[in-house]
Amino acid sequence: MALIDVIENIDESNFKSHRDELIDLYVELMAGIIKYQDESGLWYQVMGLEKKDGNYLETSATLMFAYSLLKGSRLNILDESYLEKGKKAFNGVIDSNLKENNGNLELKNICIMAGLNGLIPFNGDRDGSFEYYISEKVGVDDPKGVGPLFKAYSEIVLLSNQGGY
Repeated sequence: MALIDVIENIDESNFKSHRDELIDLYVELMAGIIKYQDESGLWYQVMGLEKKDGNYLETSATLMFAYSLLKGSRLNILDESYLEKGKKAFNGVIDSNLKENNGNLELKNICIMAGLNGLIPFNGDRDGSFEYYISEKVGVDDPKGVGPLFKAYSEIVLLSNQGGY
């Protein structure tokens, strides 16, 4: 998400070569990510181990990828096939993980916390293993999922205004 935001906002008149390098990295990243997209449109918590017991289709990363794909398409950095992958991701989350509960919408299957950073004291449990990633708490309406939902939806609106959705 941050990479496509930087690309959009970099001053091309002064930093064209840097922008071009970032675009190359971004296109390479998106090409790599779409290889792991599930037929549902979502991505698994641990990419590359989709069939492993306990792995699940995760919402927040899927929405981050959807946003990135949709925005890259809107900015004409990615071709039409990427737009379709972004739409499929967004719609897949809406269909499978945005549900009504007692009159309120809930966004489900969001990994609450995972990472390898040093902000939380390392005690050996954040080892980057498959077991670590699938053992992290999964919740509802976490900002790491809701924020990307709004960002992806904003791209849907912008694409619609351009006639591209």
